[in-house]
Amino acid sequence: MIIGFVLTVGVLVVLVGAAFALRRYTLDEAQAEERMEHPGADVLTYAVPAGQDPAVLNVALTRAGFESTARLDHGTERLYVVCPPPQRGEVRRIIHDVHRTGIEGSEMVIGRVRFDDEP
Repeated sequence: MIIGFVLTVGVLVVLVGAAFALRRYTLDEAQAEERMEHPGADVLTYAVPAGQDPAVLNVALTRAGFESTARLDHGTERLYVVCPPPQRGEVRRIIHDVHRTGIEGSEMVIGRVRFDDEP
């Protein structure tokens, strides 16, 4: 009986901890999106190629110190990155250097990284 009580309390503690962690993550994402929509924010937009997971790009950019988020926009997954103009080349390099494996597991060949505001 005591073991059942301890297990129940343990499961409840884990569930409450997971709920708080998810809440923190959601609030952080909302704050990041709010900063990106702020007038005057330097935001790059990149159309993620079909079949590539935008989360992989998002993680690589976050690890490099950039704030980014992915959103579905008219059927195209887009990556939004807060980036001052002098660091545009660094963001391009990070996106280009990310290992690209398609959903089926095959290697994806992506040409030049082009942001939405470029010809």
